Amino acid sequence: MTERLSKERPFVALAPFLRADSRVVTLGVRPTLGDYTAEERRLLRQARRVLFPTMRFADVLEGGGCCCFPSAATYRYQRWRPLQWSLGAFLNLPMVRSRLCYGEKAKREIPRMFRPPFRVLGPRSGRDPVVLVDSWAAWEAVAQQENLVIVSEWVDYRWRHDVWVAAGTVLAWRRVPWDGLSDADAIPWVLGFPDAAASPVAERSLWVCRRAGIDDGVLVWGVRDGSEAFFFEGMKRPPPTLKNAETRSTRPALIFSALIENLDSTHDHHERGRQP
Repeated sequence: MTERLSKERPFVALAPFLRADSRVVTLGVRPTLGDYTAEERRLLRQARRVLFPTMRFADVLEGGGCCCFPSAATYRYQRWRPLQWSLGAFLNLPMVRSRLCYGEKAKREIPRMFRPPFRVLGPRSGRDPVVLVDSWAAWEAVAQQENLVIVSEWVDYRWRHDVWVAAGTVLAWRRVPWDGLSDADAIPWVLGFPDAAASPVAERSLWVCRRAGIDDGVLVWGVRDGSEAFFFEGMKRPPPTLKNAETRSTRPALIFSALIENLDSTHDHHERGRQP
């Protein structure tokens, strides 16, 4: 029974986003992996992909030999800004001058490295705001809120590119007016690979994801006023839904379709890209 089921529906999901899809066996999220039956754990081990394993289980499942989507690395990058900025530095991406401050000693060095105004970012992507610090008194107040903060040079940004990469392809993108601080959740997305003006950002986003093993995420790039040069600003979680004049698609359905297409075109072999 297990062998037949895994061949007919080779994808096993924990989170219930795709429970209506006949190709997916959905088990649900439980307190521990020990709460799944021996048969269910065998399904997980035999699955071509374990879908939406949640951050709770992705590391354990991958350590046990399962191939997860999103990967454990993807969950970590989506949530943790210091990891994103460290990745940008390691890959030599264009970035504004910044400093990761771990603890009070590092924070005391900021006055000799920066002058107001500058930005301060908390460590949790999507939860901690980006704050403009325009005085040393404001810095003292912000610095006490988190043990770990990112200090980033103030740049006269004009635009921001958001590039949503999933399963080795660009699913959607948008170019929005940006001041370096505020979010742009109300701005609509455009499905598919961008036009020629934004394609360099999309190509670089694909390269970053391939190098880092990120299989689902929105890469954020800032563009200065009067220039087309772009700077890596980190990564965030994709939107829950995308809608245009004709259709409304959920994130899980979109990325599952991209995953199926990717697996069909590559015969399930993951190949890291070369820098454009």
